Amino acid sequence: MDYQNKTIEIEVDENTIIELPNNLFRKDIHSNTLIIAKEQANWIVLFNEQQRYIFNLINERLSIGAIYTRLNDADWNDFNFVVSQIFDRNFIKQKKYFNHSLLEGMYIYLTNKCNLRCKHCFMFSGRNHQSSELSINDWMSVIDNFRDTGGKSITFTGGEVLMYKNWDKVIRYAKKQGFSVTILSNGTLWNKETINEAAKYIDEIQISIDGTSEETNAMVRGIGNFDIAVQTAILFANRNIKTKIATTPTIDNIHLIKNNYVSFAKKILKKIERKDYMHFKISQKLLEGREIKVSEAEKEKYQKITHEIANSLYPNYSVKNFISNLSYGGINNCGYGGLSVSSNGEFFLCNRILELEPVGNLDTKFSEIINKSKYFYKMTCVDNVEGCNDCELKYICGGGCRIDEYKFAGIHTKIKEGELLRKKLNCSSSFKQSYYNKMIQSIQFIYNTED
Repeated sequence: MDYQNKTIEIEVDENTIIELPNNLFRKDIHSNTLIIAKEQANWIVLFNEQQRYIFNLINERLSIGAIYTRLNDADWNDFNFVVSQIFDRNFIKQKKYFNHSLLEGMYIYLTNKCNLRCKHCFMFSGRNHQSSELSINDWMSVIDNFRDTGGKSITFTGGEVLMYKNWDKVIRYAKKQGFSVTILSNGTLWNKETINEAAKYIDEIQISIDGTSEETNAMVRGIGNFDIAVQTAILFANRNIKTKIATTPTIDNIHLIKNNYVSFAKKILKKIERKDYMHFKISQKLLEGREIKVSEAEKEKYQKITHEIANSLYPNYSVKNFISNLSYGGINNCGYGGLSVSSNGEFFLCNRILELEPVGNLDTKFSEIINKSKYFYKMTCVDNVEGCNDCELKYICGGGCRIDEYKFAGIHTKIKEGELLRKKLNCSSSFKQSYYNKMIQSIQFIYNTED
């Protein structure tokens, strides 16, 4: 359901009764009333008393004609606004939809070798596991198996992808099997020749640049890498490859880059022929890594600052991102259950593979791995989480990170069939309020409605 772009055609006459969703939740916030379709991850907002009155008549299943007899001329703007929200947002009785298919995408950690030693690397890349890393034929077999189960996209990462001897052959093979190919790279080992050749087989590339200058980037990624990575990103974008510059600040440099990030981005965009091929991604979460330990207070502060950076770069980023995340349906899981493959051929249920137990390896039947993926995805959906399963926000929030926020901490063997999962902490009232606020702001943004 794309609430912004989907056109709903419906014939309405005086006998029409609008069938609203079941199990509605109502929340009054200041002068606004938020109406949530609990089972559909959908909502509308009523901004005044007359809109509430009109909605109540609709909820009582009065026909359009019957409602008409109860309204004055001055009420029609409010009537049109309420009905427009209902039809624009498909706020009607229907089956529920979720916004991602579990086994369409897979992460491949092609190698754990890397030419850099980034402080925040949660993979601790650079360890030499060359003797145990998969051969090109092994990777082709993994790709074939994933294709046969209906997989559609593969993200190649590492380590640094280009440190794998036959990286180009593996990526070319994946593309020829019909996959959408994304590469995550530090951008320092590319040149014009490799970019021109690889561009034929890459749909998207993400280049990690963690500062706005040589000095601030070197604090995380080491000396002499900034200009090379920037140039790589520019070359890819000018080859009309969807390019993201991904920035993960650390506690050490975030204050140094927050006021310079917009000018940094603008300087790069001036060198891009087609601006729509370049995007900037600011990480909203800092994981612990090689030299990084983060307290809860630092995590909150970090998220606040990175939100400020993103919103300064892309006005209304937070509300647009919130709308986008729910455009095609609800969120019933953080994605736990999706497949990731380590460089030595072990399969995991999340891309944070160093923190998890494998569910199989190359010697395991792929059908068994797929069945485990589906099973644990279902077991970790919000309907199986204590507290989440009856929450009005369950398909809007999705229940949070199954590694960071749950007692089983992403270790699938701790999950017991027939038992609800438990989170480490209950959601606070302020956490819920932040979601209510986002939902109201999203309607104000879509309909250009003032408070």
